[in-house]
Amino acid sequence: MVPPEQRPGVDIASARLGRHVTIGAGSVLPGCEIGEGASVEAMSRVTQSLAPWGTHDGVPALLIKKSRRSTFRQWRPN
Repeated sequence: MVPPEQRPGVDIASARLGRHVTIGAGSVLPGCEIGEGASVEAMSRVTQSLAPWGTHDGVPALLIKKSRRSTFRQWRPN
């Protein structure tokens, strides 16, 4: 396997993820910040930082639905 540093045309950058973030499979997030509670749908390309508590989808990823923090219930073990 060829390491990413040696692949042509591949940029390596870390992404910052807030709490309670959901990232769909195959999404690309080069160097972006994902706000708390945000959701990124599968196969989306995030090109800028995303606001908290929203659902984002597409290439480039756009806000498709706004959520409220008050509707989030944290799981607690019995």
